[in-house]
Amino acid sequence: MTRSVRATRTSRASSRGAGSSPPAGETLYQRGVGTPTLAVGARGLHDTGRTGWWQLIGIIPFIGAIVLIVFFAIDGERQPNAYGPDPKAVTGGAAAFS
Repeated sequence: MTRSVRATRTSRASSRGAGSSPPAGETLYQRGVGTPTLAVGARGLHDTGRTGWWQLIGIIPFIGAIVLIVFFAIDGERQPNAYGPDPKAVTGGAAAFS
């Protein structure tokens, strides 16, 4: 291997090393997907009467993910809570799927 080829390979590898920023497309994807994911998670927690800040428990390895799965899986409160009315409540009038 010649010296110039070896130098090119080394410089390319070091340009993607630790401390470098991710490509712009990846950053846009993370923001585009991450924001709605947080919003849906907060909505699910609000249905059970919890604040959206409970999503931060997911930082705790393994246990945090299990706790969030349980919170998202349980049925919401059947009465209005501090975050609004029950989204599954049937309002007056004919049922939508009769």
